[in-house]
Amino acid sequence: MKNIKECVSIIIICFVLGFIVLPVFSVSRLLAEKELCLNRLMQVGNALALYTNDYNGYYPLGRSHTSGTWQQVLTPYVEAGEVFFCPSSDRQPDYSLSVNDNIIKIGLNHNYSANFAILGDFNDDITIKNYPARRFADLKNPQDLIAILDGSMYIFEPKLGLVTSKAMYLPGMGLAGVTCSFDDEFSKSDFYKGRHDQGVNILFADAHSGFMKSRDVYNMIKDGEGFLP
Repeated sequence: MKNIKECVSIIIICFVLGFIVLPVFSVSRLLAEKELCLNRLMQVGNALALYTNDYNGYYPLGRSHTSGTWQQVLTPYVEAGEVFFCPSSDRQPDYSLSVNDNIIKIGLNHNYSANFAILGDFNDDITIKNYPARRFADLKNPQDLIAILDGSMYIFEPKLGLVTSKAMYLPGMGLAGVTCSFDDEFSKSDFYKGRHDQGVNILFADAHSGFMKSRDVYNMIKDGEGFLP
């Protein structure tokens, strides 16, 4: 009887410890993902710096019908294609595929978005506004301008980002009181909670990276700050 009581006591203690320890592990995992994401954006920043050095200070286009997406353009400048994937995204790279095949087959939505106003856009569709390629030297206060950030698509048009859209949204917009309905759980969580700790990681135009709360980024877009050079 005594052994049974001891076993029950041990089981109860294990359950209690589980309730205490598991949330700690969960928080630690989320913090680790946030830091890994920031590190990957730093590597993207290094790739951007190398690219601009090779092309007279010009940033790559965010999207072009000739060169593809900005990730495809920067592929020769990174050591591994996983840097284009946010570790907190529901879409992760297949390491058996090449970088380009990952971009094409896995897709880059729910990872990092390039700001059209910094990394330009050229599209065959004349109904879509084309943004010119930008030179680093022509930007005022590049340390304050957002070039790439956690996003829902591989590109981000600031004005469209304020529109409630399943396709193009700023993670954490829901924290600013914006509402939208989604078909998948990741997008719903991403929209209403933010990618990391109610916010997003950001690569600025001068190639440094940092974290901001989604509500603050949303207000910057509304005020016309941080995105438009």
